[in-house]
Amino acid sequence: ATALSAAVRAAEAELGEGTRRLHYLSIPPAAAQAVVQTLADAGLVQDARIVMEKPFGTDLASARRLNDAVRRGMKLIVIDPRRTETARRAHLHLQARPGTDAAILASLVHVILAENLHDTAFIG
Repeated sequence: ATALSAAVRAAEAELGEGTRRLHYLSIPPAAAQAVVQTLADAGLVQDARIVMEKPFGTDLASARRLNDAVRRGMKLIVIDPRRTETARRAHLHLQARPGTDAAILASLVHVILAENLHDTAFIG
């Protein structure tokens, strides 16, 4: 955690004042708690935002929760280069090229901020 903290703080110093942290986690949901704890141990959670891929996971219980939420009216958008079963059930499937996750995330954040679709009290 010490090396991680040092690397992030060095990058923040280079970027200058007003730098904000966004942790983009592409990990199995079962590992999320341990990863967030590692970030917390490194002092990197305070005032940070976390975006996690596949928050429902790939296990049967997660699939059932996802199906229930879709049946209750949740709009499901899947960004995946593969035509998975989840993608087939989605309201919208964006079949992006592999490796473009960060560009897609940056695009989404840009639109959310440019069109004032965010909660300014939450973001600050």
